[in-house]
Amino acid sequence: AQLEAQRTRLITQLGELARELRERDERLQDDQRVCFKQLSLQATESAVLEDRARRKTEALLEELKRRVEQLEARKS
Repeated sequence: AQLEAQRTRLITQLGELARELRERDERLQDDQRVCFKQLSLQATESAVLEDRARRKTEALLEELKRRVEQLEARKS
């Protein structure tokens, strides 16, 4: 009877431990999803900012080229 009671307690403890581990695993997976989502958003934002800076630089270079051509045309 004592062995059966001990066995029952151990089975109960194992069940509780398994439930706790599943809950922790679910929380970790949720945290991972949030982290990957944040990384994805940051990568997208960085790409947008990089593209915006590239386009602005190209526009400034075109404006500079246009002004240089105007100055050269005046010298002629």
